[in-house]
Amino acid sequence: MSATADASSCTPHDRPTKLYWTEGCCTPVVAKDVVACLSEAERAAVGYVSAELVSHCEWAELPTDDARGHLDCPYTSALGFGYQCEDKHREFLRRWFQEDMPSRCSQKPDTAYQQEVLVELTFATVGTRTTVDYTAAGTTGPGGKSWGWTETLVFEFRGADRMKLVRRTTKGNRPKAY
Repeated sequence: MSATADASSCTPHDRPTKLYWTEGCCTPVVAKDVVACLSEAERAAVGYVSAELVSHCEWAELPTDDARGHLDCPYTSALGFGYQCEDKHREFLRRWFQEDMPSRCSQKPDTAYQQEVLVELTFATVGTRTTVDYTAAGTTGPGGKSWGWTETLVFEFRGADRMKLVRRTTKGNRPKAY
């Protein structure tokens, strides 16, 4: 049940479905046809990652002394959450995850010296469970350190706008701050 596509034109996501990837080193791609067919529960599951990792984000409005800026991220925007970590984004995730909210919401623009970015994300929904698999990479900038990791997150739909993170499996060098 999607708010943006006719359900008859959507195929089930019961097999791994690629939602996000980067082409070359620097071009983010969001499968808009897949986004249009996401159920709200699937949107919540893939949206969970949007709080922890950002990619190719730029300041739409720079922070000032008296106001924080607005960070525009292609992945977060494509999911319909507006600016990264702002009210619309956080409220959607809070409604779905309540006590399972990510411990932080990342606001790193592309210009930040240290980055942890989403490289690729796929998901599948079977029954009441949505499994999200993603690859991420980090760097401390030119000549600095780099690291990478993959992660599998398993969410269970608990009804009435409610998801529960039931398993998280990480391989590689995921930063401890997550």
